[in-house]
Amino acid sequence: MQCSWGINIKFESQEISENQIKFWAKLNEIFPYYSYRKEQFSIIKAIQNLDNEILMINAETGSGKTAAVLSALLSRKEPGERIVIFTKMLGQMDAWFRELGLINDFNRKMKNKTYTMVPLVGKSNICPLVD
Repeated sequence: MQCSWGINIKFESQEISENQIKFWAKLNEIFPYYSYRKEQFSIIKAIQNLDNEILMINAETGSGKTAAVLSALLSRKEPGERIVIFTKMLGQMDAWFRELGLINDFNRKMKNKTYTMVPLVGKSNICPLVD
């Protein structure tokens, strides 16, 4: 299968399901960069193949985990589904907002759907005067 960014995708089996084609087509509309890094491609394939399972991702800082995870999750998302992302520290949410901003900027240019992210913050992080 030839993707819009010029990447040849080879699947283990010769049969490519319609869901796989839809996933990669949607991913290519969403992914905010011109190409995938090796680590990103592995993460995206792992998310694509999930079936009610937990996936733990361990990769170096700067390897593109956030972009890969967010793009793959949005590509799998069904209408009406919500994606919930938890981070240990408030500052870690910045990366998710940055990547979603890049995705939405690209989608606006292409006249595609944009996505919304709503942060949920504990009251202890809102005001230093709160006990």
